[in-house]
Amino acid sequence: MIEAVKEDVLRIMYNLDLEGKSVKCYIFGSALRSSFYNDIDLLVVYENVEILRLIKRKMLALELLYPIHLMCLTFLEEREFDFVYEQKALL
Repeated sequence: MIEAVKEDVLRIMYNLDLEGKSVKCYIFGSALRSSFYNDIDLLVVYENVEILRLIKRKMLALELLYPIHLMCLTFLEEREFDFVYEQKALL
C-alpha cells in the first residue's frame, strides 16, 4: 500500500510543481519502521495558506482511498521544529 501512496503523492507533488507551487511531502512514522501500521503519516511542507488550501483539496481524494494521517507545516515551522530531521522523515 505504501508504494501506491508514494506514487499518488508524487503525482500530486509533480502537478503542484508544474503550477509553480513550492511544496514538499515527506513520509514518517510507523509505516517506515514496521510492516504493521495503522496509518501512513505524511508531512506536507508548504509556502502559504493559498497553497495549503490547494494541497488539502488534492490530498482529500487520497485520504478517502488510504489510511493517511496528513500533517501540514510551513517551511518556517518545519525549520523551527526541525521536524524532518527529528522524525527521520523521507522525501
